[in-house]
Amino acid sequence: MGMQLLKHITLLAILLSYSTATTAQLPSDDYQNESIQARPITPSKWEQVTDGLDYTEAAKEKKEKKKEENNRRYGDLRSQQRSISIGQKLISNILIFILIIAALVGIALIIKNMLGIEIIPRNKKIKNASIGPLSLEAIEENIHESDLERFIRQALEEKNYALAIRLYYLAILKELSLAKAIRWKRDKTNRQYMLELQQSPLAPAFTEATRIFEWAWYGNHELSEADYHRLAPKFEAIVEEVKKHS
Repeated sequence: MGMQLLKHITLLAILLSYSTATTAQLPSDDYQNESIQARPITPSKWEQVTDGLDYTEAAKEKKEKKKEENNRRYGDLRSQQRSISIGQKLISNILIFILIIAALVGIALIIKNMLGIEIIPRNKKIKNASIGPLSLEAIEENIHESDLERFIRQALEEKNYALAIRLYYLAILKELSLAKAIRWKRDKTNRQYMLELQQSPLAPAFTEATRIFEWAWYGNHELSEADYHRLAPKFEAIVEEVKKHS
């Protein structure tokens, strides 16, 4: 019994001694006590280690997404600029067209005034008027020899008041021609006579007579007896004024 207990005690002592020695030499103690040494990695070794790995995929996707967004914005901007350019070009063309039309109208008016072209159509029914056996054309052809006062009275007897105003206007032209203020020609226009008189003191009175005559002769209305008696004194006054300057 005593010998067995001694054996057990001896075995226990040996185990405790082995455990202590083993614990003193654990790898963790060696790792903690081991000095750190730098181990350089060559480019070829890094390529070998990282072969098959792509750490830039997210960056590429972000870059592509940003590029697409920039292209879309650039396309929208170009589209807006194109629309603005088309609108500006359309407005510019419209303005140019308006200016051209205005210039053509201005040139036409200048030419009309220079040449004395009438833009008011004649009243054909009145144009072919006649007094007794004489036509208005025959009276105009022989204006200096015609007794216009007698023809005016005949027109009034026939109640042709527009023709009477026309004859009064011819009487004014006759007196202006006799006074050498104008050069009478049957195919000349009223505007041409106005240009000839623009430096004359008779110009305002003749302009007023022309305005009244054209309203009575070319207007699309029937001249009444009241209209005639309202206008006739003005023509008589102009005839007398022209005679004073002759």
